[in-house]
Amino acid sequence: MMPRAEESNMLHNIKREFRAIRDGVPGRRFVDHYERSRHRHGMRGSLWASCGYVAAGLVLVIVGLVASLPPGVPGFLLWIPGLALLASRSRGLALLLDRLEAWTRRMWARYRRRP
Repeated sequence: MMPRAEESNMLHNIKREFRAIRDGVPGRRFVDHYERSRHRHGMRGSLWASCGYVAAGLVLVIVGLVASLPPGVPGFLLWIPGLALLASRSRGLALLLDRLEAWTRRMWARYRRRP
């Protein structure tokens, strides 16, 4: 069992990182998240930590997909933290998510301008 101080510190770090992603520059926020993670954990990071991040990210994305199947359930809300965990370990995914966000924002702006 994890001591209270470590648990509290871990939750604080998670909240801080998600706030940094939320407040980040659109189209750059996931690459910045990846770089912060690399800086904090070293260039390679721990193999076990990387496996844990990837496993947790995949579980969140899969649970979000399954939860999205019934109508009215916002399972996509689990995709965001899941993808953020995966992007913290994959520069390619971080770049893809930033490009996808930029494209989505352009499409949304185009849709809103329609008469």
